[in-house]
Amino acid sequence: MFRLTKLFAFVAASAALATQMPAASQAEIRTPHVFVPVAPPAPQVPGFAGSWQVQGLLYDRFGLNVWLNRYGSGGYTARIGWERCSGDLNWRQLPGNQMLVDLSSSRCNGPSGAWTADRMICKPAGGYYDTRIADPGPARGQKLSCTYLPGSGYYGPTHVSLRRT
Repeated sequence: MFRLTKLFAFVAASAALATQMPAASQAEIRTPHVFVPVAPPAPQVPGFAGSWQVQGLLYDRFGLNVWLNRYGSGGYTARIGWERCSGDLNWRQLPGNQMLVDLSSSRCNGPSGAWTADRMICKPAGGYYDTRIADPGPARGQKLSCTYLPGSGYYGPTHVSLRRT
């Protein structure tokens, strides 16, 4: 019985001391929070992002519009008359202030059937182009000079100019 009384007295004294601990000591006892960083989004290349249109016609027949978002993807629409071919694209910046655009193959809404998976290698046309500026403004970044590389052997590589729209 004496042991039980002694144990009870010890538990009561410990509880009394714990409630009288200063706030700083209680804060030291708390477990730390662990922060895990979130993976960053894909690299942003804002200077090339936007809507672009081929000046004139591609292979003297096709109009082409491309849309580049800031995360390396986008879309395109090729047209001949009333027929439209729309698809996705991926793009990335290359060394030397150039970019590579990969157009996916796509179905068309007319007798042509499909657009092939093609590529373009583009660079700014004339003057300095700072890809770190989200909106380069009218003085810079309004035109691209591109080499269009078709995926099929029917057409060969050709030069096209794109204008920001």
